[in-house]
Amino acid sequence: VLFCKMSNSAVNQVEKLIGRENYGTWKVQMRAALRIEKLWTNVVEITTPKDGESEVKVDTEKNEMALSRITLCVDKMIYSHISHLNSAKQAWDSLAKVFDDSGLLRRVMLIQDLGSCRLTEFDSPTAYCDKLITTAQKLNELGFIV
Repeated sequence: VLFCKMSNSAVNQVEKLIGRENYGTWKVQMRAALRIEKLWTNVVEITTPKDGESEVKVDTEKNEMALSRITLCVDKMIYSHISHLNSAKQAWDSLAKVFDDSGLLRRVMLIQDLGSCRLTEFDSPTAYCDKLITTAQKLNELGFIV
């Protein structure tokens, strides 16, 4: 497991995004790291302008910091999805579009994983429970409450 390496940063604890297989975990960790650094609300959660405003004001420095943090926390094979983008919001949305698999097939596969998971397939009861909990969390993220 590769982790982001940056001095004095919450991002140090974020597992690098390698693809669809760890996108859910990466998304939660990255969002938390950006929140700790006060970058999430101002940059990633950009919405439509408030009444009376012509456009949403973005703090350029915070945007650059957030975009850099996101870029440093993805595997180099993923750079092509975000290297041409100019905002953290664009990068976040691009990664979600590519790796966030929330379709019916994904739900069915996770339900099958949950139903076919057997204690005898694991080295320890802890590993078995971890698998069950992780799969249940993935289903919960897709709106299928377990």
